[in-house]
Amino acid sequence: FPPIVPRRGEHDCCDGADGKTFKEWKKELGDKVKVGDVVAVVTDGKGHDTELKCKNAFEDGGYITAKQPLSPGQKLDEKTLGGGPIVAIGQKNRELDQIHPEVGVRCGAGIFKKWLVEVGDEVRFEQKIIDMDPAPIKAPADGYVTRRQEGLQPGLKPDDVAWGEQCLMLGPSLRELMPKTEEVPVDVVVI
Repeated sequence: FPPIVPRRGEHDCCDGADGKTFKEWKKELGDKVKVGDVVAVVTDGKGHDTELKCKNAFEDGGYITAKQPLSPGQKLDEKTLGGGPIVAIGQKNRELDQIHPEVGVRCGAGIFKKWLVEVGDEVRFEQKIIDMDPAPIKAPADGYVTRRQEGLQPGLKPDDVAWGEQCLMLGPSLRELMPKTEEVPVDVVVI
């Protein structure tokens, strides 16, 4: 996997994974954590499990902003982790970066109540997609929900959990917008 590179205001959350085998995640992307929280469990191959605990957090905790896409049984080494951490933590979640041809949906300064759509749902122009106080947010276009802001929970303002203003992305299809690492771009020549 490409290494996780902590961004401004982020840092490695836990250590002790090198040379071990991944067993399970205890925290998900966007979850709030504090020092001592168990983030993941690894094993040494002899049946001895080790809990990877958050060693660095901010005064009032932080959010899991990036995680390696690990599966149970996966060996954790330089090749797998690329020299980076298995997880990064920040004071707020990473903003949703808009990838062409996505359309970003701004949540504004209201209070989040609940998601009215799931990732993968098809939405229509002006359909209510996010329940916010004082008013719901409507879809600015037809499309499919491709991503939602991690960590946004009822009672929170969007800027409580993320740096950016966008809290949901719509795309024209559900096809991944970025090529996977095993995909190779193909040059097309038109004659």
